[in-house]
This record gives sequence, C-alpha cells and structure tokens, in this order.
Amino acid sequence: MLSSLISGFSTRVVGMRGLLSRRPVLSRVCVAAGVAAFAPVASAQCARTLPGALSPEIQSPTTAIVWDRDGAGPEAPLLVIAAQAFTTSPTGAQNLIGWDGQKYVKMFTGSPPDVTFPQLFIHAGQLYGLSSTNQLVQFNASSWTNVTPAFGVINEATSFNGEIVVCGTQQGTSAKGVFALRGGAWVQLGASFNADVNSIAIASGQLVAAGAFTLPGSTNIRAAYFDGAAWQPLGNASTVSPGNFTATRIRAVGDKVMVGNDVVIAILGAGTWTRSTENGKICGTTASAIYVNDHTTSSGFDPEPIKAYDGQAWTMLDLASQAYLYPISAVLDYQGKLVAVGTGNLGGGKAATRVGTIELVEGRWRPFGEGPQGPVRSMALASDGNLVTLCGLRGTSNENDNIYTFPSHPFARSWNGARCSPAGTALPGAPNVNNPPASVFYELTADSEFGMLAGGYFYGDYGGTPLASVVQYVPGGDWGSFGSRLFKFKDSSNNLLPPRVYRVLRYQGELLAIGEFSLTSAADNASIARYENGEWKPLAPSMAYPAGSRFRDGFVFDGKLFLVGPLVGSPGNTTTYFDSVSWTAPSSALSANSAFCVHAGELYAAGNGGSTVVRWNGSGWVAVGAALPGTTYALASYRGSLFAGGTFGMRKFDGAAWVALQNVSVFGAVQSLLEHNGELVIGTDGTVNFSATGVSNSATGLARYTADNIPVILQQPLSRTGACGETTTLTVTTANYGPSSYHWYKDNVLLANGATGTGSVLSGVSTRTLSIANLGSGDAGAYTCKISVSTLCGNRTTEPAVIAVTCCPADMNGDDVVDDLDFVLFQVSYDTLVCGSPSMPVGCQADFNNDGFVDDADFVLFSYAYDELVCP
Repeated sequence: MLSSLISGFSTRVVGMRGLLSRRPVLSRVCVAAGVAAFAPVASAQCARTLPGALSPEIQSPTTAIVWDRDGAGPEAPLLVIAAQAFTTSPTGAQNLIGWDGQKYVKMFTGSPPDVTFPQLFIHAGQLYGLSSTNQLVQFNASSWTNVTPAFGVINEATSFNGEIVVCGTQQGTSAKGVFALRGGAWVQLGASFNADVNSIAIASGQLVAAGAFTLPGSTNIRAAYFDGAAWQPLGNASTVSPGNFTATRIRAVGDKVMVGNDVVIAILGAGTWTRSTENGKICGTTASAIYVNDHTTSSGFDPEPIKAYDGQAWTMLDLASQAYLYPISAVLDYQGKLVAVGTGNLGGGKAATRVGTIELVEGRWRPFGEGPQGPVRSMALASDGNLVTLCGLRGTSNENDNIYTFPSHPFARSWNGARCSPAGTALPGAPNVNNPPASVFYELTADSEFGMLAGGYFYGDYGGTPLASVVQYVPGGDWGSFGSRLFKFKDSSNNLLPPRVYRVLRYQGELLAIGEFSLTSAADNASIARYENGEWKPLAPSMAYPAGSRFRDGFVFDGKLFLVGPLVGSPGNTTTYFDSVSWTAPSSALSANSAFCVHAGELYAAGNGGSTVVRWNGSGWVAVGAALPGTTYALASYRGSLFAGGTFGMRKFDGAAWVALQNVSVFGAVQSLLEHNGELVIGTDGTVNFSATGVSNSATGLARYTADNIPVILQQPLSRTGACGETTTLTVTTANYGPSSYHWYKDNVLLANGATGTGSVLSGVSTRTLSIANLGSGDAGAYTCKISVSTLCGNRTTEPAVIAVTCCPADMNGDDVVDDLDFVLFQVSYDTLVCGSPSMPVGCQADFNNDGFVDDADFVLFSYAYDELVCP
C-alpha cells in the first residue's frame, strides 16, 4: 500500500526514502506516569483513615440488572445493584449503585427514598424498581419517581407488550391476579385468581404466571398462560405438576418453563410437568440458562452451590469454590461473564468482608470489584508498583479456624491505590467440597529475582507433585510451587507436624526459608534452609545452626540476620542473630512472633511478650515508651513517625508516648502496616471505622491512613494533539478518597462548562475527565487539574498536559504548507513510534488518528496532505 502511495507523490518524495526503509513493529505498551510531588503536610486534624477497598459499597444486595442508561449513547451498560441503604459509601450511593466493569459509580444525585428494592426491571429503555413498600418507582438519572397510580401489594413486575405488568393484590378491590398499566390506570388481564399470583415471566412470547392459585375446573395446575383474553392451564395435570406445591418463582429458557418454591423444582417440556432431580431456589435467568442456588444440602464448606439448567441438562458451576455468597439473590450475565450477588459471607459462616458480588471467570467464581476478601495478614510491594495483600490471621491459635483457603480461592489481592483485583489464580489442587484441601499462608516477601514469595503449609498437587512449602507469584501470572518439597518436623511431644515456612528473606545474597520443617524425610528439624537451583538445601557450614530450633520470623539489618521463634537455640530462648561470623543470643529477647521495621536508620521490634516496642542499640534491645495495651503484630515508619499495630488497633509514637490516632477506631487486630503511594496501608482482621468532616465509613480487611488527606494521583493527564473540529479529553486518576472536588485550569485560568468564545465547548470541568468539543486553535495550551477532599486540608495539582491544535495536522511547523520540513518532523515521531515514549515530541502531534502510535496509518494521512502541499 505504501509503495502505491509513494508512486503518486511528486519528486519531493525522494526525501522520504529514509522513512520507508523501516517499518514499525507495534506492541502493547504501558506507559507509567510520574506521581506529583507531595504537598506540604497539612494540619493534624486532616489526618484520616480511608477505606482500602470499596467492598462496603455493597451491603446485602437484594437484586441486580444490566441497564444501558444512555441508550444508543457511548456509555457502556451498567450492572445496577440494589442493596441496603449505605448512606456513607465513598461514592455517596444509597440503595442503588452501578458497576461499569472497573469501578462503582453513583446512580443519582437526589435523595432516594428510605427503602430497598427487591426487584429491578427495564421498561421502554428506562430502569424501574419494585420497592419493599410495594411501590413502583422509575429512575430518571437524578432521583426515583413514584409510578402513579399506586397499585397495592405487588409480588413481581415486568415489561410485556409495551406495558408495565404486575402480579399481586389490587388495593381497594382485593382482586388477586395480573394487571397492566394502560392509559394511566391499572387494567386486569383476564379474570381474578382464587389465590395469590406470586410470579410472572415471558415464555415463548407469552405471559405466564405461577402461584398458589388453581384455575376453574382444575385442582392441580398452579401455573397458567395468558392467551390475550383469559388465563389457560400451563401444561397438563400430573402427580409431579406444580399443583403439588405453591410456586414462588416462574422462569423460562428456550421452550422450557421452570417453577419452584425455593426447594422443589418442576420443569414443563412438551406439555408435561416433570419433577426435577435438582432442588433449590430459582435465582436468575439469562438468554441461555436458568440458575438455581441449592441451599438444601448446605454444610460448613458448601453453603450455596449454583446450578445452571440450559433447557436440556443441569450443570454445577465451580464445585470447588461455592463458599462465597449466602444466600444468593440474583444471577445474571454482564460483559460476557456470569455474575451473582448476595450476602457476603465466606464458607462455613466465617467472618469476611462484604463480598456482595462475584463473577464466573474461566470456570471459577471470583469476587470482583474491591476488597481483599478477608483479614489481611501480610502485604508486600510487587514489581508493577501494586500492593499485594495476603489473607489470613497472624499466629497459630486461630489458624485452623480462620486461614484455610480453597484451592480456587483468590487468597491474594492486588491494590493499585484505587481498587483491588485478584493477584493471580489460587493454588492448584483437586477440589473436594466436603473436605477441601485447605492451605495456610504466612508472610509475603517481594524478591527482586523471583517475584512474590509466600511461605506456609499447603495441600494439593502442582504438576503432579505435592506443593512445596513456599509458593511464588509474578504479576500477570499465577501462584505456583517454588523450590523443592520440605518435610514434617517433630514438636516438643515428638509428634510429626506438617512443614511450615513462616518467612522467606535474603541474607548475604542467598535466599533463605525459615520456619518449622525438616529438609529430609528423617525429620531432621532443620527449620532454616537456603535456595539453590530449585532446591532447598542446608546452610553453609559457617552458618550452621543447631537442629531442633523453630523460627517464626526474621529480619536483616546492619549486616546481621535476626531470627525469632518459640524455640531458638537453647531451651527458653526466643531470639538470636548472625553477624557474618557466629550466632549470638542478645541479653534481652524479643516476642516469638516479633514484627520488625527500620525507622530513622534504627531497627525496632516487638519485645518479649509483644506489648513493648524495643530498639536495637548494637548489642541489646531498649524499650521505646511504655507498654502498649496488647500484642504488637506490625511496625512501620511513615512520614517521620513510628507506628505500631496489633490487638490494640494502631498507635503512633510522638517521641515520648504511644498515642491513638485521630478520627479512627480499629476493631480487631492490625496485622500488617506498609507505606504505598504515600499512604500507610493497614491490614486488619476486623473493621476499620473512620470519619472526617461529617463523613463516616468502614472497611474490612484493608484500610489506609493519610497524614494530610491530600489525594494521591495515580495517573497524570496525558498531553494530546488534536485537529480542528474534533473532540479530545483529558483524564486524571486518583486513589479513592471519597467525594473529591476537581477543578480544571487552562494556563492557570479556572475553566467553566459551556462555550469558550472561540468556537469550542467544554464539559466535565469539575470532574476527573475534561472534554473539549469542536477543538480550535484557541484551545491550545497547558491544562492542569486541582484535586481536593477538603479545602482545609490542602490539595494536589496534576502536572501540565499540553494540548496542541492544528487545523492542518500535517503542517507540523505551522508555516501553512506541508513540505519536506514537515516530513523531517514527522519522521522523528515515526521513528519513536509510541506516543508515551520520553523521546516523543510533546503532544505527539504526528498521531493523526489518536491511537497512541505514530505508525503506517498516520503516514497514509500525512501523505495525502503532503500531496496537497498548501494547507486549506
């Protein structure tokens, strides 16, 4: 194609030979934007604890539906979820919230009614809801509006033949049946029924109903279809017909109709009702299947399996990881994935975050949206800059009850500062619902060579061999076994116990594993090993340590390797260190599960007993402040201060004493602390409540502490070049700080929505995305966005994004002709290829089609202008 274009060029094309000698090889490129420098720390009252997840957005959801709120517009359809009122959610949502596939979004700006919505449906492209107070309401993009006239008791509503249709009991008449809203009044379809109509649906283009009723001349049939004038029996009478029970739900797929009463299910096919071999509650339908959640066989590890009926046969969905939601309220299709919503309890009723919503990904149910999905035991920074959290509880007393995870359960989550997502798939292993091969996980380590490593004890196979006691995760990949298998050790009573690795760390260039294990099947109780060529081997003779010790944690500082555990060296010791020559037990010991951190160049740890924080003075440990009111599990250095977390929540050392944080109360134990994106991230096994400026909220498992409450910018707006008449946008991405204010400026002048006076139109000047329509030369300039949560606490401003505008895009030097001088400028961009490359000219002007690359497609556009020579 290019050769044919060249042949049509004038003799000036000779200057292009260098350009055509190289073809770009395009690849997907991610460009990381720098983070703006921190603003000065604001006053103390601005310190605040924030949610580390948006899981509190969803609280006991009752139903969900997919709705394209702008119809044929550019906005993607939303997954709309109805839930209990959560008046202090970070998005300000109440009773109804949208999910766009990446984040939760607010659905309205007005005050909603103080009710919940057990049902949502679409009518004439608009979203309607049936409230818990039997009121039909319509969503009009700003608030809910009651549908008049009021009906009475509504059991279910739908849209049929261009009308809103309900089943229930009409107010004032006590008539039970099915009614359509026609001409501003409720019109009964057919005669009244002799008992409740509980559910209606559309099957093969007909309106069908089910309930407690029977039809005239029949004592058995409790399902009917509307023939346009009267209700007729649906199917024949038989001993397995719905006449044997009162139906609470009716749904259809293909030519099959299903009715159920939350336990018994009957299926109509070829005119005959058949009692299904499956039991359960009908909880959803898609174009291809009806979904049932079977709570009739629940157990500690199998509370709510989801089954699908496709019109021919039943399929159990993800048998291995059913223990997510109980009960399930809705199942539907969204963005090509099956989504289920329900109450957020994990298997066996264990404490968990408000999971709320899960999706079926590659045959496995996964929580989506936000939240670490459980107590956060450990955290580490991955090579992609994200924070990886590891679920589970610290210590051994609770491990049998709280930190088991299923083989398919995503026990690790990745936090980018704004939202969580699964960090790889969980460990492999054969599923066994009644007795799942559970695993226990301990501390995470980020290693520069091997990625993310976690020790623990694991059940299941990996590649046909038993899992090792250390597992590995590399961002973008999955978890898998790391190193050779370790063996059981003997406890103080000579019992053989599964091998445990509590910490993986590097010392003098070698990767070490420490814990309670043996290197051989002879139960040698080595408990410390080095990694070499895929295997765990004994330490070098110069570092040899007495067998029989048991370690729980370690840390490297000032050339020394510190180890702690319940049995270190001689009986009664809990602490030792290696100084490159020999092992030494300091005069004072540490907690057997001590946390470590370096603050202001000095090493801090948890003293013996765990309630006292101590500092290393070169030969021993010195107490720092008075004892804390509980056990210390985590220490961190943040913004020039030392923080401690544990059973007491979180405290900050002010130079003389440990003081509680303002505007925060922590329920449960703080398991881990780590700085990320300028915030102190808090891992906890309970709920963190926070409040500031009249806004309150809570987060389970993960929270963040900010000393200044100034938003963190995760992605700067990118400079752009646009042609006259087109529309361009600038977007800034920040960490979730709750309701934030955005103010866009051009050349330091505050912008306003509407016409600019130079022909263009602005919109979104107070949102995260600024849009400029009908771009003109007057829109060229440097744009910035100022973001704040509270003006009292300061703000953060983005780096300038330069918008360059040209009405003759190929005239790159602005002399009104497209000649060889412009070709030279174009070639520089063409050779650079990627707009986000540091060597690309500012604005990436040569990216004429705005796809992020200056490639052959842009060359074709340049060639047309080059042939014309003079700009229009």
